Amino acid sequence: MARISVEASHKSSIGYSPYKVRRKKPKVMELNITSLIDVLTILLIFLLNSFSSDPQISTSSDIKLPYTTSTKGVKFAVNISISPEWILVDFNPVIRTREALNSDYTVIPKLENELQRKAKAQKRLATEKRKFTGNVILQADKKIPFKLIRKIMYTCGITEYNNILLTLVSDPTPHY
Repeated sequence: MARISVEASHKSSIGYSPYKVRRKKPKVMELNITSLIDVLTILLIFLLNSFSSDPQISTSSDIKLPYTTSTKGVKFAVNISISPEWILVDFNPVIRTREALNSDYTVIPKLENELQRKAKAQKRLATEKRKFTGNVILQADKKIPFKLIRKIMYTCGITEYNNILLTLVSDPTPHY
């Protein structure tokens, strides 16, 4: 039987020493900036192309807007939504739709007060570049009677909101 000494076995192993640990020199990390700039340029171009200066109009889930074929953009304005349940100004409920419809008056007092408050705030914040225009975006469910829409339009008119934009959904099937 052959005897191998411990010292001999350590000497025979390649590069191993129990007392000396070899440490690898840390590599200097290099950053390839060319590909990083390419990615950032592509992202910038994508974001610039997808950016829209037109305001996005969101509607309540319970409002079904009628269709249109017009492609005219929407301007910045106070948003009045007429759902089957509520009349909302900038998505805040003002008066119940049934209450406004059953009223004998042409003007809706609660809506008038809210629009006057909005007009005062907009006039106070008006600047040379962004003057008070009196724009209103009117969104009405397609089942709302015109009698109520007329009352709301009249109320808008007496509160200095004379530019009324009716919002419609683009018709998915073009009519030529």
